[in-house]
Amino acid sequence: MTLIGWLASALGMVLAAWMATVLLTICLKILKRRINLRGMLAGPSGMGGALTRPQMLIFSLVAMATYAGTALAGLGQSPSLPDADEWLLITMGGSHLLYLGGRSATTLLSSFMRR
Repeated sequence: MTLIGWLASALGMVLAAWMATVLLTICLKILKRRINLRGMLAGPSGMGGALTRPQMLIFSLVAMATYAGTALAGLGQSPSLPDADEWLLITMGGSHLLYLGGRSATTLLSSFMRR
């Protein structure tokens, strides 16, 4: 293994350890109730949004799991990350579009109701 290959591998391991530490810290703070999750999936001031946030969260988690599975499957084959599948990009784009559409509609509706 060349020096650059060894450094890239070491950097990858350090970054993976750092990300795992951040994830563990967040999970522990959630379990100790230092991070408030109440209202995270609810819409603003009780208006709409109740479907857009959970669907975006679910699609994001599915996309992350799918990409992580693809990356882990090719772990020993290539030193670089795999390309994202086309359907994954379309699904994530559609999910974000639905979320932004819901947020825009809620914002416009609330501004019209105030007048």
